[in-house]
Amino acid sequence: MAKSINVNGLEIRYETVRRNIRYPRLEYKTGSLVLVLPKDAGEEEVLERYRDWIFKRELEIREALRSSASKRLELEKGFREFKDFVDGFAKKISAECGFRFEKITYRKMRTKWASFSQKRTLTVNPLLRHLPQRYVEYVIFHELVHSVEKRHNERFWRLVKERFNDYQEIENDLFSYWFAIQRKEGGDDKW
Repeated sequence: MAKSINVNGLEIRYETVRRNIRYPRLEYKTGSLVLVLPKDAGEEEVLERYRDWIFKRELEIREALRSSASKRLELEKGFREFKDFVDGFAKKISAECGFRFEKITYRKMRTKWASFSQKRTLTVNPLLRHLPQRYVEYVIFHELVHSVEKRHNERFWRLVKERFNDYQEIENDLFSYWFAIQRKEGGDDKW
């Protein structure tokens, strides 16, 4: 059941889910706040403790939702064409930059465009194919940087910036594209 809380004059809707967990967590799933709480946790206490974070995140989400309306998805791009591009780009960029990966897999993920594992597997969300090529290149490059720098530290971002000077803008756009994808996907799960 959806409830709401007023934070700094902003009405924020949320749902509460109780689970057998030790610590509470707050999640934004497709733009909605979900409190995931231990069975014995006080809802009001958690809301009060994370009040500032909730407010900041809500503003970011609302901006991404607003921005997502103007994002054009490339719905005509087929999976085979996308896979061929990703495979070729990953090999090319790895050779140029000294990145190493063992294999590329494709799997729909609920919260990520891609990931890079300790076993050097690059896993790519097929939904990425609906984004412009520059964003696909950025996501693949970003993940392959993890082959030489595991954490998102200063060195990591310096390496990213060498190729994508506007990476912060791209990261913001990717956040908006995620909501554009979710909006489309909610209406048609076959694509």
